Amino acid sequence: MEISLANIGASETRRELTAVNEKAARYGLALTEGELEGLLIERKRALEAAGRVEMSSGILPRLIEEFMPSPYVSRADFAETLASLLESFYYFKNECEESMTDGELLERMRYVFDEKAHGALELLSDMTLCDLMRGEVCDEEDEDDEWD
Repeated sequence: MEISLANIGASETRRELTAVNEKAARYGLALTEGELEGLLIERKRALEAAGRVEMSSGILPRLIEEFMPSPYVSRADFAETLASLLESFYYFKNECEESMTDGELLERMRYVFDEKAHGALELLSDMTLCDLMRGEVCDEEDEDDEWD
């Protein structure tokens, strides 16, 4: 049997997803095996689109943990919401040029998602990095101002 880094990473990711899915179940948001598989496919697609590579299990388990307590997620659309958030995360990660940790970026995304966008994925996904950092829409004059 041949062992590759991809297989080791995939099994680690599945273990972490299983653990975080048990936590999500406490919020009534447990994902099915098919939804988890779909999210792994979406993760791969989003990484390729963003030109990024992740080592180990990546951001997906942390993304699930960060957003499962949100009052704006529901069981009916949790997997779709996570797929959209994955895409937004990689976009913002590229835009911030690694100046923020993954945790800082996730916290900021969650704040804007809950407090400013009130769960509207379109508002979050249409934001620039400046919008995200300020939690409001920036115009060209604002971009030179110090961020809050």
